[in-house]
Amino acid sequence: MGYILSVDGGGSKTSYCLYEIESSHKEYIKGESTNYKNIGIETVKKNLEENINKIMESRNITFQDIKYFVFGLSSCDTAEDYKLFKELLNSIGIKENLVIMNDAELAFRAICPFEDGGVIVSGTGSIGFAFDKDKVIRVGGWGKDLSDLGSGYWIGRKFLEKYILYLEDMEDKDDSFDRMEILGNDRKKQLEKIVEKYDTAEKIASVARFVIEEKDTSLCSKILDKAVEKLMMMIKEISKSIEKDSYILVLSGGVAISDAVTDKIQKKIVENALGNRIKLIPNRYEPVDGGINIGLNYLQKNK
Repeated sequence: MGYILSVDGGGSKTSYCLYEIESSHKEYIKGESTNYKNIGIETVKKNLEENINKIMESRNITFQDIKYFVFGLSSCDTAEDYKLFKELLNSIGIKENLVIMNDAELAFRAICPFEDGGVIVSGTGSIGFAFDKDKVIRVGGWGKDLSDLGSGYWIGRKFLEKYILYLEDMEDKDDSFDRMEILGNDRKKQLEKIVEKYDTAEKIASVARFVIEEKDTSLCSKILDKAVEKLMMMIKEISKSIEKDSYILVLSGGVAISDAVTDKIQKKIVENALGNRIKLIPNRYEPVDGGINIGLNYLQKNK
């Protein structure tokens, strides 16, 4: 009997899946963020260690029982990031049969365990990858300040910028503003409370859900159209990098898999004459399952 442990570390939360190879039984738990660029490496270590121990205790197993560890981490962007996470995981006792990658690949492998293709993730942040034979080509995902176009953070920030200007009498009113949470009894107090409340990338990104719900209002419709334009730029780059005549493009992340955004992306794909090349699949499964597929693939190769 043996297990595979898969960890999907996103910008807002982290999912853990323990897979028993013999029975195919899966155990899931959720934990806090493991993005060290947002919360610091010591907090990431604490969160990972606590939740890995918790899920192993649920089956009364040790590291020796786990045949493969697969980590998809949203802040694993460079060779230096990879080295940092490898050292962190080594320090908590995970030293062998270890695979570390960006969380976008986990999302892709949940749909396409062994195929080439592409993935666009738009959740708190955004990133794209093309997987073509032995090549992995990355697009975007370089952080909220300089990149992460069309992400939840990008959408939330665009909306809050307009809303704050409205509260200061420098922007026309949009219908969606009437449905914003009332935090203060006048505009000045509302402005102060909004700035106070939305003080992290995750909180700003959470506004994207509201924007999607208000998709029929003028402002929110424009913001979502612009976000999809940004994501489409990434899709075009992915298409250039894949040699196959047709391929699967996986969408993942709360923004990308919302019906409103998926529909807009599909229309843009057709408008850009890519409809015959791209089969669009929103990943409505747990992306963490992709890590199980990767672990099984490694075990098969090493038989």
